[in-house]
Amino acid sequence: MKVDRLCHVHFWVNDLRKACSRYSEILEDKWVGPIDWDPLKLVVAFDNIGIELFEPKTLDSPSAKYRPASGEGFACLGLKVHNIDEAVADLKSKGMRFLEALPGQYILQANESLRAAWTLPEDLFGVMLELLEYEDRTPISLANLNRLSHIPEVPTTKVPIEGGKTH
Repeated sequence: MKVDRLCHVHFWVNDLRKACSRYSEILEDKWVGPIDWDPLKLVVAFDNIGIELFEPKTLDSPSAKYRPASGEGFACLGLKVHNIDEAVADLKSKGMRFLEALPGQYILQANESLRAAWTLPEDLFGVMLELLEYEDRTPISLANLNRLSHIPEVPTTKVPIEGGKTH
């Protein structure tokens, strides 16, 4: 499989707002989120340097069973590929298995120009790979910015999330 670039690194967190605040304090970066990603039952935030934080909305989300025992820590590497169908076929031929993003579906059409697939971590020494196919030449976090009509910024102090939802 040919990889175009490393897009980002994902980490699981138990409290997205608290984690964004702490990362912002330490790395002096800016966070975008929380963003509900309903297909995978996750709430996501990302920064401007290539870190994405995941908080599961439910314990039965498709990928939640791959969280560390503490609930926090490394999640996966996001890799840009030119052709996701070819990349998935190549990895399957090498014995890699994939997480079902939706029942019977291994490649998720996230939006009009982003497709994604995730390997099972037990096939690569505990490391999950997220394969991403998209047109933009920028890393995926920046590409996602172009597709959101409203980009909520994670505040550094605790405040209720818009719409009364709490995560």
